[in-house]
Amino acid sequence: MNISQREAGEALDAIQAADQRVMQMRSYRYMGPFLILWGVIWAIANAITDFSGAAGGRRAWSIATVVGIAATLWLVVRIIIERRKAGDSPACRRRIGNRFTMMGIAVWLYFPAMYLVLGPLTGRQTNAFISLFWAFAYMVAGAWLGMRLFLIGLVTAVAITAGFLFVHQHYPLWMAVFGGGSLILGGLWLRKI
Repeated sequence: MNISQREAGEALDAIQAADQRVMQMRSYRYMGPFLILWGVIWAIANAITDFSGAAGGRRAWSIATVVGIAATLWLVVRIIIERRKAGDSPACRRRIGNRFTMMGIAVWLYFPAMYLVLGPLTGRQTNAFISLFWAFAYMVAGAWLGMRLFLIGLVTAVAITAGFLFVHQHYPLWMAVFGGGSLILGGLWLRKI
């Protein structure tokens, strides 16, 4: 049986498309829990801020951030263990670990640098600034990993911006519902795949 060069090219394109789809689905499955986790953290910490004021909100965010970082590290370790069981090579696992490490370093350096550049911000501005960073980070990740992640970031960014511009009295509550809520719903949407 002879196949033409065109048929061979089409077969290779189909294989590559299937491989990319599998990688996209795996990425969505991995990202879903992170979005749900941080959506819950945004919702709880913002709701506490709205009901207890700035001092209570700072405490809530401090505690929620520590819990979120610990849970994020646990999720990363879980992914690495899962990939080890799936038969990923040590070099592949090292590459994934290095990527997570570099991403963490970049994020941890970005925020202090921006606060030094921007100067003092109000609590409302800080909330919007940090939240918009993550919304746009999801959009950038979506450009590489898939449209669903991009849309989650876009909807979250629009909700944050609209709330900042138009909701003055209960902005943290708005952020709890629309910022945290969009991440939770987005994470559930990714997990359904």
